[in-house]
Amino acid sequence: RAAPGFSIQFPMPSHQADTVSAYLAKGGMPPSSSFNAKNRAYPDMAAVGVSGTSQSCPISAGLLALVVDRRLNLGLPPLGYVAPRLYAVATAHPGEAFEDIVGGDSSTSCDNGFPATEGWDANTGFGRPVWEGWVKYFGED
Repeated sequence: RAAPGFSIQFPMPSHQADTVSAYLAKGGMPPSSSFNAKNRAYPDMAAVGVSGTSQSCPISAGLLALVVDRRLNLGLPPLGYVAPRLYAVATAHPGEAFEDIVGGDSSTSCDNGFPATEGWDANTGFGRPVWEGWVKYFGED
């Protein structure tokens, strides 16, 4: 299982700044000395909310492939770098493109972890993709 949280190497992209700042202000986080809040936060989404990236990555890739196929069949261009659009859509249309996961945290063998909260969180991202919302906000322009 891949651990959620913050990169030790890559800086935070600008499309994450407001979302992540709002999350960290909620409280209940692991000690600030245990992560770099200025770096890239992950995950962006959880797919099914269990089994970590081994299950979520292929599901997410498959959904994006279906969305791109739809776009191409409509004569639209492919999505390209989708991360900024994921954040914009999830923020502007909560609950439509993602089903939020609000329970649990990322602690496994530790006494603390990143909590799953309303909105984006460092445990489950924006949550599970909702196909109808993906078609509406990513499959069309």
